[in-house]
Amino acid sequence: MFCDSCGSFKPSQGLQQGCPLSPYLFVLCIGRVAHSIKLVVQSGRWNGFRMGRRGPQLSHLFFADDLILFSEASLLHVGVIQDTLGSFCAASGKTISNVKSTIFFSLNVLPETRDCIATNLNFSVVTDMGKYFGVPIVHSRVSKNTYVPLVEKVIGTEDFDDDVVKRFAAILPPSPYAKEDKLVWGLSKDGRFSIKSALSFLKGNISHSVNPFWQVIWSWASPERIRTFLWLSYHGRILTNVQQVHRRMSSDPSCALCGEAREDNFHTLRDCPNAKQVWLGPVPQCLWSVFFSGDIRTRIEANLSGTFGRENCDWHLVFGVAIWYIWKWQNECIFAGLDIPSTPIALIMKRVSNFVQAASLSRSTVLGPCSDEIQISWSPPLVNWVKLNTDGSVIADSSSAVGLQLAWQFGFRQLVAEVDNMATVNAILGTSSDLSHHGHLADSIRDLLAKDWRVQLRHNYREANVCADHLAHMAHFLP
Repeated sequence: MFCDSCGSFKPSQGLQQGCPLSPYLFVLCIGRVAHSIKLVVQSGRWNGFRMGRRGPQLSHLFFADDLILFSEASLLHVGVIQDTLGSFCAASGKTISNVKSTIFFSLNVLPETRDCIATNLNFSVVTDMGKYFGVPIVHSRVSKNTYVPLVEKVIGTEDFDDDVVKRFAAILPPSPYAKEDKLVWGLSKDGRFSIKSALSFLKGNISHSVNPFWQVIWSWASPERIRTFLWLSYHGRILTNVQQVHRRMSSDPSCALCGEAREDNFHTLRDCPNAKQVWLGPVPQCLWSVFFSGDIRTRIEANLSGTFGRENCDWHLVFGVAIWYIWKWQNECIFAGLDIPSTPIALIMKRVSNFVQAASLSRSTVLGPCSDEIQISWSPPLVNWVKLNTDGSVIADSSSAVGLQLAWQFGFRQLVAEVDNMATVNAILGTSSDLSHHGHLADSIRDLLAKDWRVQLRHNYREANVCADHLAHMAHFLP
């Protein structure tokens, strides 16, 4: 495609068969034909076929490479059609195939007019336009007989796969109690959208690219504020002077304590003289060269996963607490004018000891699950009442709520229905509609319960529903 318009040109060589540009060019050309016809119709020179007294006017139909034109049967319209198609042929270099072109007249056109129009257009006259995909193009009122040839052609074919036919035949018809289809959220049990399910879905899709060390940080046993600070440090997001310059909050990236040119994460938490003085105590001298090298992520991973400090301490706890207090003390020194403690290691070790004791106390005071022993047995219904105990089994070709339907058909109007699934009871007794895959079952059961009878739906333990479970198990082996 060129940016500037060029002069007229005449195509000389067509595209080869199978060229990928062919369908695109064909669509462009057909679109131009439709545009030309539309302009002529809007000018009032072309009267198309009006579909009904107040219906729209139809001037042309395009089916792939098949074109059908509609117009008034007059010599004036013959000239308009010839001019429109002639302009397109002159621009595209194509010609109309008179052999493949036919003309169809309605019954109220005079024979003399038919012959005159056919002679001018040089098209052959037909009384039947044939079929399109097995359906007659021109027909009277649509009835069953209209599609008889198409049905016979489909039935007569021998290309159907027997397995496919059997699978279609095995599909159960829709239940008469089924409601209209609804849009549901397929990633939750109740069919309702939740932020948790959406995040779980996104996490599952990107789990291959997530650094597993994030789990180490968030499962680290310490106060939440220190875990959050570790995450920010690992992500390079603590608000150092370099970060402030990057966010256009400041113009000076140097350290306010030592005057170093750049106060980044490394400098603040490890290389600043105030921070370095803290690390020289707990880190053995033989590991100084390793500890004070590498990028921030590598150092945090190594210190939270490995051992750099003394053998008699939990180094991952000491490291996390230490970088938190280094950051805290430096901010207090800059913004509050306070001095860094003279014995920082002793204070850090004391805080680590407090965290360990608190975590140990929390684990030891967790109460175990309490349970009460109760006697479970089946109880008979009250006088003039009938009890229905149900199990999860159903007849293969049955609809939902078979037990309730039988009770209604037998004329029982005071019924106690017991189910050993609490989730089922809650779903049926709930006020909101269940949007899950089985929500329509709960809706159909609610419709049955709303009839003119008294039904008490209760939950019962599985041990009290042994008889129903045993009978349902036996029914699986019945012929």
